[in-house]
Amino acid sequence: SGLVAAAVVSSPVCLANMMKRITRPWTLDYIYNLAVAAGLRYFIWTHRHSIKTVSNFDIQGALWEWTLPGLEEIGISQEFGYVNRHQYYEQASSLDYI
Repeated sequence: SGLVAAAVVSSPVCLANMMKRITRPWTLDYIYNLAVAAGLRYFIWTHRHSIKTVSNFDIQGALWEWTLPGLEEIGISQEFGYVNRHQYYEQASSLDYI
């Protein structure tokens, strides 16, 4: 992807616990999950031509996903070098670094 480094400044968060919370149907966290996933799908659609030139990301598959875990399973975590979303949650969680 050409990405060399990235930084996120936030409070410590356990990605696995966060994903459990946002996947409980019809809670405020779940609705937030749907809204963020919709924003990501829009970003993917808008930038699909650029994404295709630098990645094998499954754009069509991603456009059918409605949740963050679904988008991560389709390939977001793999784009950053993780085997699956669970490895991503374990290794990318800020909880261990902040």
